[in-house]
Amino acid sequence: MITPATNSVQEQSDVDLRHTHALNSVGSIEVMRLTRLVKRESDGLHFKGEPASSRGHLRKLKVTFVAGDAPSPGFDEASGSLHVFYSEHERKKVEAVLLSKRQRYCYFWHSRNGVQRHAWLLSSP
Repeated sequence: MITPATNSVQEQSDVDLRHTHALNSVGSIEVMRLTRLVKRESDGLHFKGEPASSRGHLRKLKVTFVAGDAPSPGFDEASGSLHVFYSEHERKKVEAVLLSKRQRYCYFWHSRNGVQRHAWLLSSP
């Protein structure tokens, strides 16, 4: 028997799956699990990671903190490097996520024509 709570969870899961398929139909998405902090610099952080899927290319993440508005992320598929920018005023929050001992993930989506690019940094609860 499906309870209302279970049904709600299943509906949300179905919605998330449809969103993932929709994103993939108009571009591609890469997911990487961050495994190790490689370097800490005055303007950012460098990480190594593992692709979440066997088809993934993402293996390196560079986070740079900039004054003012952050530009769109850049991705070099050949080297598997993603360069993500955050405003300097977000530094403490971003570093708290990235330097925690939790499981950390980076999601990167780009449109099929490469004009639109978005990156998300997430950690486990």
